[in-house]
Amino acid sequence: MADRVCPAWIDFALAFAVVHEVHDPEGLFSQIHRALKPGASCLVAEPKGHVRREDFARMLSMVKVHGFDVVDRPRIQGSLAVVLTRRN
Repeated sequence: MADRVCPAWIDFALAFAVVHEVHDPEGLFSQIHRALKPGASCLVAEPKGHVRREDFARMLSMVKVHGFDVVDRPRIQGSLAVVLTRRN
C-alpha cells in the first residue's frame, strides 16, 4: 500500500472500528500521516466494550508522537472517538 499512497493528497481520513484490528497501528498512522495534507483531519473511532479506555489513551499518545494533534473528542454512540489533525 505504501507505494500507492501519494504524499499529502488527502483532506480527510476515517478509521472507524479498525485500529484495534490492525497488527501494526504505528505503521497505519504513519501511512495516514504521509497521505494527509498538512492540517487535514482524521476521525478515529473505536468500539466501547471492545477497546478499553486505557488502550485508546495509549493509542492517542502514540499518534501524537507520529505527528498528530487531538483537536476534538466527538460523541459517537458506542464509541471512543477523537479527531486528529496532521501537524505540518
